[in-house]
This record gives sequence, C-alpha cells and structure tokens, in this order.
Amino acid sequence: MTTASAQPARNETLTGIFLMVVAISLFPASDALSKYLVGTYDALQVVWIRYIVQFAAVLIALAPRSRWHLMRTRRPGLQAVRGFFTVLSTLAFVAALGYVPLVDAVTLLFSSSLMLVALSVPFLGERVGIHRWSAVVIGFIGVLVVMRPGMGVLHWAATGALISAFSNAIYQIATRALSVTDRAITTFFYVNVAGVVLLGPTMFFVWIPMTWDAWVWVIAAGLLSGAGHYLLIRSFDHAGASVLAPFNYVQIVSATLIGYFWFSELPDFWTVVGLIIVVGSGLYILRREQRAAQAAS
Repeated sequence: MTTASAQPARNETLTGIFLMVVAISLFPASDALSKYLVGTYDALQVVWIRYIVQFAAVLIALAPRSRWHLMRTRRPGLQAVRGFFTVLSTLAFVAALGYVPLVDAVTLLFSSSLMLVALSVPFLGERVGIHRWSAVVIGFIGVLVVMRPGMGVLHWAATGALISAFSNAIYQIATRALSVTDRAITTFFYVNVAGVVLLGPTMFFVWIPMTWDAWVWVIAAGLLSGAGHYLLIRSFDHAGASVLAPFNYVQIVSATLIGYFWFSELPDFWTVVGLIIVVGSGLYILRREQRAAQAAS
C-alpha cells in the first residue's frame, strides 16, 4: 500500500475508533439516568419509555431520507427472537441497577463475551480450542470474584446483570446470523419495535404518573442510548470489528467515573480484581479469534 493510499485508510480507522469510543461512553450515561429513575419508577416503565424515544428517533432519522425499504427484513422470525432477547437484556440490566453499583453491573455484563464463546459451539457450530475454553473458565472465576456468592457482598439482584449478559450473548449470535441478510439499521429498527410492543401491555400494571423532571431524564436516557447504538453502527462503516472490539472496554472507565461522581460509588479491591480477570479473559479470547481469522485467510 502506498503512502498516499495508507493515510485515508488510517483516517477511516481513526474515525471508526472515535465513533466507537463516543458510542460506548454514552451507554453508561443512559444507564446512570435509568439507575436514578428506577429508584422511583418500575424498571418496566423506564425501559419502555426508552424504547419509545429510540423508536421515534429512528422514524425521524429515516423518514426524510425515504429509506423505508431498509425496514424490509428477509428473516422476520430471527428478528423477533433477537428483539426479545435484546429487550430482556436491557430490562434485566436496568432492574439490576436499582440495587447494584453501576461499575459492578457493567463488569458482570462483560461476561457476555465469555458466554458468547460457549454458545457459539451449539448455535453457530464453531470450534473452540483449549485456549479459549480456558479463558472462558478463568473469566467466570472473575465473575465469582465480583459477586462473591454466599458472602452477602453483592445484592441478589446482581443476577439480573448476568441474565442481561446471557441475553446479550444470544442476541449477538442472532446479530451474526442476521448480518448476512439484513442491514444493521434494519435490525436496530426491529429491536425498538420489539421493545415497544413487548413491554407496552405491562404498563397497565406498573405505570406511575411521572414528574416533569423525570420525563426529561427518561427522554434523555432514550436519546443517549439511541445515539450510542447509531454511532456504534456507524463506527463499523469505518473500521473492522477486530479493530474496534477492544475499545468496548472504555465503557468501564466511563461507568466508574459516572458511578463515583453521581452515586458516590467506587469499586472495592475484589471488584477491581474480578474486573481485571473478566476484561483480561475477554481480550485474550479476542486475540485468539484474530489469530484464528488470520490463519484461516
């Protein structure tokens, strides 16, 4: 590659990394607003309004460009399955935030990369070697270090973050399958449809009238989450997944800062140890996957 052609490629990659970092930093901000709200309102109500806001934002963004054809999917059944697990992941995570420190919940959520490796064997037929299986086992040891079951350290609701991680792994598998036939923005559209439709009927049982400032916070949470997903999608237009994946862990930094300055939460020593184990295992798995891809090519 010549110097003249290398520079634009490098700029494209840097643009992708920048978009990824911004996107990943927006998610903890949205989660922090949700954490604040679930102290007063039911998690179902908060998450449903978030999906309403994201859905409206998608419609506004798409309609002026006459891009309704992007809403056509060749695999509606798989879109429905992915939408269900995405909604379950979001709901379980927000519910856990009502009882668990933000950085602890985000750390447990990162175990989804470990679950993804395990689930890729039966669902995707992938072959996983001893190195990646070892990293999965070590990563789950890190999860146990964070949760310390039986010691009364972390609230039982932390299991919600693990349910969220498992659901996250399922919908990532569905995303891989859908990427062959459907555009990413199409998949994002149907996720919001699933959130609005699935959670809507529950409002008859959990709805509590909201104050004007609560409306401001929940709308902001929806906009931040929607913007994060949109920028995440755009980042992959500029750089490959193998380049961007490590920057996903920037979320830990923003979650720690927000947790400290807003909720006066700081991870204790063992949470930091567990975090290092989980993140280290995830990065090792990513490295092994990159080497396997290079060997295959």
